[in-house]
Amino acid sequence: FFFIAQDARGVKLKEIVQNNGQNSGDLDALIDSIRTSPAIDAAKDEARKFARRAQESLAIFPANEFRRALNDLATYVVERAL
Repeated sequence: FFFIAQDARGVKLKEIVQNNGQNSGDLDALIDSIRTSPAIDAAKDEARKFARRAQESLAIFPANEFRRALNDLATYVVERAL
């Protein structure tokens, strides 16, 4: 949704979805537009904020391997290469 909100090319998304992506050229162009827009970075930043809040919430639990595993999982989810 960051793409729709931040990029003028986002209006094309609705059109492509309504056509069920039947025109592969349109779909490929849309995918390229998303990849080259700031939307992915914005989504990653938002995910990092959620992960950080989750990690802060873990502070109420004892510092043990279970808490570390949950902390590491939150980090992994937002930092993995896609």
